[in-house]
Amino acid sequence: MKLTLSYQAYSKAIAVTKAIKEEVSLIGILGEEGLRVEDFRVPKQMGSLAHTDIDMEDYADMLIDLSDEDIPPNRVGLWFHSHPRGVDGPSQTDEDTFLDSFGNVSPAIMMILTKGDFWYAGAEIDCPINGIVTRVSIPLEVEVEYKGEVDLSSWIEEVKSKLSKEANKVNKGYPGKSLSKWSGEEGLKDKSSSQGYWEWTDDDEKYLQELTEEREEEEEEEEEEEEFQELCARYGLDPEDKGNRENFRGGTIGW
Repeated sequence: MKLTLSYQAYSKAIAVTKAIKEEVSLIGILGEEGLRVEDFRVPKQMGSLAHTDIDMEDYADMLIDLSDEDIPPNRVGLWFHSHPRGVDGPSQTDEDTFLDSFGNVSPAIMMILTKGDFWYAGAEIDCPINGIVTRVSIPLEVEVEYKGEVDLSSWIEEVKSKLSKEANKVNKGYPGKSLSKWSGEEGLKDKSSSQGYWEWTDDDEKYLQELTEEREEEEEEEEEEEEFQELCARYGLDPEDKGNRENFRGGTIGW
């Protein structure tokens, strides 16, 4: 199943992900028919390098304002947020937030965009199955309508005006390896606050950069291996032959 972004919605999502280093949440406005994102609105929120927290009172006020525009709640159950540090999927914290804040809406959609332009999208939809309404999880493929004109002259300033930064903090639920390797023998317990945060250091920044680079390298290696296997199959070559792999890396297979 596909989730289509208007050019305006796409441009707004790209802009906040590229221009703002903190995670940013946006609320998507769906069209009257199908899964098409017409636009994004920005609620008040807290944000850090690896965490975003919507002000739900402001979100409730937004729903009232949208209702005055004849946009019902089932068209605003889309939560977009950026992952500027490159993690290409939802963390457990993301999943919990999605369930708690949008679990009573159908369709409920979570979208993520990384700074490397990787899109993630998934939907929770109520479906009648044998007369019983069942909540179904559906992965979505993102496509973009590259047409129309967009004015983003005030968009970033609007987002910044709604964003309160959690300076130098990272959510403890951040997925991936433990950052305690950078905190000495005592780990994080002495640095953690009662809110579950630890101090953000240059070493933490270095680790996240390394994590992002590792994932990019893994993706490149997977793509390279897939291409190598396809070429071997096409030309009847043995993929276990080291010579064939060397020729592939030298760009001589198939020529």
